[in-house]
Amino acid sequence: MEGLYDQSQTSLGINGLIDKVTNVTDASGTSPGWYTRMIRLPVDVYAPNDYFSNPTTYVSTILKPAVAYATSKGLYAIIDLHYVDNPYNLISNVNAFWTNIAPMFANQSNVIYEIFNESNQTDTWETYKPTMQAWVTLVRGFAPKNLIFAGSPSWDQSMGDSATDPLTGGNIAYTVHMYEQHYASSWNTGQVVAATKANPVAMTEWGFCECSDQPGGTDNVDTYGTPMLTWLEGMNGSWTAWCASNSWLPDMFDGSWNLLVGPQQEGGFVKDWLYTHRSDNQPQ
Repeated sequence: MEGLYDQSQTSLGINGLIDKVTNVTDASGTSPGWYTRMIRLPVDVYAPNDYFSNPTTYVSTILKPAVAYATSKGLYAIIDLHYVDNPYNLISNVNAFWTNIAPMFANQSNVIYEIFNESNQTDTWETYKPTMQAWVTLVRGFAPKNLIFAGSPSWDQSMGDSATDPLTGGNIAYTVHMYEQHYASSWNTGQVVAATKANPVAMTEWGFCECSDQPGGTDNVDTYGTPMLTWLEGMNGSWTAWCASNSWLPDMFDGSWNLLVGPQQEGGFVKDWLYTHRSDNQPQ
């Protein structure tokens, strides 16, 4: 979903959206229901309604209830520290966040920690790895068992070298964000192929819509959605689609929370894919 605070202020709220994307009797689109298994919960990090403005209130009124409700629905819940920023300037903030949050859900096997959403620095994995390793080590000190999603430089595009130079700490998957323009690049897809040969990979952002900020096309389902997910799942990659929102782009719903469907809309496509593959996506 979109940032947790922002979602909490919509007409559906957080629980209402979770209800919508887990409703097995929802007949919108062409499939008869949703079969969601994992939901990403982005923690707001930019003022005025961010976690850092009042951590105690944010955790008690936004984050903990969201995780609890997702858990009650049988979902894996990704706590995503949703920076799109320079990680080297935010080390103290990230340290403070995970020092607080990592022990909080350490006994919940369905809760996944996504350490840092996207680095906007175009450096190498070799350069970024020590920073990410320090954060992984910090989390492991508080939460020995939770699955960790670790990002890479260039907006989670440069994880290929993790195959031969992995993080230590165990139970780690490497994240990739892959929109249409990235899937069309042999360099970007090569990074994912290299990473999956040695480690688990989770695509925590991908998506498309009939909207101005997307590369475009007349049938994104056939040219991007279907081949990309077939390719990713063929390498045992997992994913969450971005974004179950009616305002953050690319969006799955219109302003009234009706599912967006059609060859250029991901909402109906995601719902149909989850339904078609519902027996393949059972929690392990």
